Amino acid sequence: MLTGSLSPNTSLFRLQGLKRLNLSFSNFSGSIPSGFSQLVSLTYLNFSGCSFSGSAPLDISLLSKLISLDLSTNDLKFDRQSFDMLTRNLSKLENLVLDLVNMSDVVPTSFMNLPSPLKQLGIKFCNLKGKFPTEIFQFRYLEYVDLSLNSLIGYLPSSNWSSHLKYIDLNYNQFRGSIPASIGNLTKITFLDLSNNEFQGQLPSALFSHKQLTDLVLSNNSLEGFLPTHIQKPNSVQKVDLSYNEIHGEIPSSFFDLVNLTELDLSSNNFNGVINSVMFSKLENLLTLDLSSNSFSSVISGIRRLGTIVLEIGLHAACEFPTCQEAARAMYAAVKKRD
Repeated sequence: MLTGSLSPNTSLFRLQGLKRLNLSFSNFSGSIPSGFSQLVSLTYLNFSGCSFSGSAPLDISLLSKLISLDLSTNDLKFDRQSFDMLTRNLSKLENLVLDLVNMSDVVPTSFMNLPSPLKQLGIKFCNLKGKFPTEIFQFRYLEYVDLSLNSLIGYLPSSNWSSHLKYIDLNYNQFRGSIPASIGNLTKITFLDLSNNEFQGQLPSALFSHKQLTDLVLSNNSLEGFLPTHIQKPNSVQKVDLSYNEIHGEIPSSFFDLVNLTELDLSSNNFNGVINSVMFSKLENLLTLDLSSNSFSSVISGIRRLGTIVLEIGLHAACEFPTCQEAARAMYAAVKKRD
């Protein structure tokens, strides 16, 4: 691991033919010095986790051949001028990762100036606030977007999504409106987290039509309607979290075709009907299950193994699900204590 500080007179700046520079997770101190504009051939720059502090240097914006820039996990700050300059000058940029960089002075509309070849945008926990432009999701080559843990307001596009999108994380923002049916057109999506926002309206039936989707997290919104009855087969879904919404009705039998599920959380909704062990017989990989705080009428007797936890429910009679869940937890604690 490299330590110390980078001097403005460092011999590094003499390497004008250098194309890739990766100093990630070095233990530097102080600010990033000016002088990087001398590295005129640079296409890849990674300073992630380097303990730099201070303002992001303006001259990084002069690296006109830069394709990938990662300044994440540093105590850096972009002001409005320096970020505007970056978005306008780096016309070949495909990957921009600024997670945990302070961007509180940056106006979200400036993201519209990012170049059209953009594939990856990572701006997690950057103190961003204001209206985020919907058009970003329509950038032709966009594959990865992480806007989580900010205070951004925005809407999802009703059409013309980037067909290359694989990863979307909007967790803990203030996105609102409905989740459009067109989200079903994202044939390459593997990860979708829209939790802790202000989405409302019907749960789109197309959400479970993706062959490659592994994680679907929509918790803590105001979504309503029924669970989709059409489930893509085969599918790759491993995690579903729809907790803390207003979804209602019974769990359709087709839902148990999600045979790769390891985690299922439907708690704090308005589901009803009867729960029995046969329903979960297909879910052999299930490790975590939470159906609490719903309106299920009863649990039919049966024994269900979830990983190393055996839930023994309703051995003598049908019972209210929360009661059975509490009994199962108490039983598991007793077993652990005995062992």
